[in-house]
Amino acid sequence: MSASVSTLGDSGWLIHVQSILAGSAWIAAQIALESASVLVHCSDGWDRTTQLVALANLLLDPYYRTFAGFQALVEKDWLAFGHPFSDRVGMPTLSGSGDISFELCRQSSTGSFPSSPMRQSSGSLAPQASGSSHAQNNYSPIFLQWVDCISQLMRMYPFAFEFSSAFLVDFLDCVLSCRFGNFLCSSEKERQQCGVAEACGCLWAYLADLRSSAGSSHVHYNLFYDPLKHNGPLLPPAAALAPTLWPQFHLRWACPTEAQTGELEAQCRDMAIKFSELKKAKELAEKKAKETMIAMESQTAELRKEKQLRSKAVNVASRASKESEAINRAGQSLGRKVQFSSSGDCTVDFEGNTTENPLKMSASKRVSDGSIQYDEKSDFSVSVTVMDDVVSSNPIGRVCEALCPLRTGDGGCRWPDAGCAQLGSQFVGLKANFDAFDRLSIYDSYFQSE
Repeated sequence: MSASVSTLGDSGWLIHVQSILAGSAWIAAQIALESASVLVHCSDGWDRTTQLVALANLLLDPYYRTFAGFQALVEKDWLAFGHPFSDRVGMPTLSGSGDISFELCRQSSTGSFPSSPMRQSSGSLAPQASGSSHAQNNYSPIFLQWVDCISQLMRMYPFAFEFSSAFLVDFLDCVLSCRFGNFLCSSEKERQQCGVAEACGCLWAYLADLRSSAGSSHVHYNLFYDPLKHNGPLLPPAAALAPTLWPQFHLRWACPTEAQTGELEAQCRDMAIKFSELKKAKELAEKKAKETMIAMESQTAELRKEKQLRSKAVNVASRASKESEAINRAGQSLGRKVQFSSSGDCTVDFEGNTTENPLKMSASKRVSDGSIQYDEKSDFSVSVTVMDDVVSSNPIGRVCEALCPLRTGDGGCRWPDAGCAQLGSQFVGLKANFDAFDRLSIYDSYFQSE
């Protein structure tokens, strides 16, 4: 153990830390359990008062145990309240004129950090004789003791704080380095007069940039943080208020192995990094799976559409085959030969009269001139219209002789209701239900006039 650690133990450091913890716990218990109002004061009001009140706020409100809450607590109870950082921490004083960077370098090189003139004018910190060391040195690690108390609470409640012990170490290093203007001077008024905000960087922005560089796997984040586990006040029992040396801060140079993070926390951090990588890989795989699923659904819809079109085409072809067969049967029953061409035209040959020209018909679903018509009914009907290009002296007789199978040799018509004989034109209409053709007889009343 180094001499600095021995000196720290001889100074009664842990006793002072325990006193601050006990006082803050008592204040928090009075407010949380008794709903009492507590007045806290000391001789000057900016040392022990700030320690107790700020730590009691940390115990009572879970918000102050987060990054944003910790920043607000320091800004409220330490900086805005007027803690003399220039006197207590040994920060260099600024005159408000000239180059601030040059003045900081000059004071740090000479080792002269005089007390704040505003504090020296007060009654409690009046300047003493020049030979007294206390007149030139009002240093006291008040702020460091408060941060050490927070590390003790983090050891007792590892799930209650969003930030880790490494964050507190880096925070103190930034405060003591004088790199940032947040903790320079001894009051907000002095910082405004010296223009610290314009000349120096912001500590909180620097720490936020460090965390954002690595995300939630950064060492400043507490891996065990569970806001639901401790969403109320922390009231540590008296037996738990036995502080130990803060190894991450006090032993990092004397005993580096002791100052390193525990093995369990290091393993958890490695697991958190691997979990983050696996989570990203999972999100990428889910995205690809979703895209593949969308593509499969699109292809399935196209295949279903093709199947419907194929089924419809098969039905149309089957229906066309039945129509062709029915027309052929009708033509054979009439003693005529019906032929279909690829263009959809239908040709009827008259075997009884070779001098006649073939009659042509066109087939379609709906034709206004009556060539061939059919609908979607199972009882399929076809209307056949025959036209003779040669005009004869007796067109009705020629058509009847050519088409009507019921006409006798002497010219008589056997059909009772021979509507065709009543037509006064060269057209003869014949309607046939081909599904009923097999059971058709000449005395059936199926054929009816229009």
